[in-house]
Amino acid sequence: MPHARAYVGASFMRVEGDTALQNAGGSLNLGQDVNTMQDLGAEETSGSAYLRAEADWGPHRARVSGFGSTPSGEGTLTNAFGDLAAGSPVRSQLDYTNVTAAYTFDVVPTSLVRVGLGVEVGVHTFDLLVDQTNSTAFEELSADFWTPMPCIDAELDLGAVSFCLNVGAFDVDLGDADGNYHDAEAFLRWEPFLGVELIGGWRSMSIDANGRADDRDFRTDVDVTGWFVGGGISF
Repeated sequence: MPHARAYVGASFMRVEGDTALQNAGGSLNLGQDVNTMQDLGAEETSGSAYLRAEADWGPHRARVSGFGSTPSGEGTLTNAFGDLAAGSPVRSQLDYTNVTAAYTFDVVPTSLVRVGLGVEVGVHTFDLLVDQTNSTAFEELSADFWTPMPCIDAELDLGAVSFCLNVGAFDVDLGDADGNYHDAEAFLRWEPFLGVELIGGWRSMSIDANGRADDRDFRTDVDVTGWFVGGGISF
């Protein structure tokens, strides 16, 4: 019998790691001339809306989820970032969004344990604005990553409570960037009343990519991690 779920909630994500942007003259070494998100002032936990939906029919399952992260703050560049010189005081704003859709097919379909194999596609939007605070100079790095990857879904169903784990990983060359991508989430689902469900869990994603954005080379190696909670209905 087909079954569907829909949730609305909140996520609290932190973006950590480093990034580099080539200057106009092409003289930077992007493997060495990097700045951490802390250098840029954009390493903090930020909250956003969290949306999720799932559907099951027979041995098939589809899921889609989305959230964002918008850390901002002030820092000092350790190395040059684009045409901004090392040592420059900066204020940065990162707008990151993720939408992930997946399909899996049950290979262990029992009433207690479900294991599904399939594919997921993540869409990552990375828009970093870095303003030099003692001048009008600024740099912006905008890139979209499309990341298809094989995935595994696992679920332990104990009745009113279920434990769920979803994991995907791939090395891919698509869109603005090529690199290594990993995505994992673990969460608890509780049905306190018939047709009403609550979820809470942990999401961890790793994006190690390099490519071109606005005709300039870039490199970014960041981890996006944090909690999500939500509530919804099943029918």
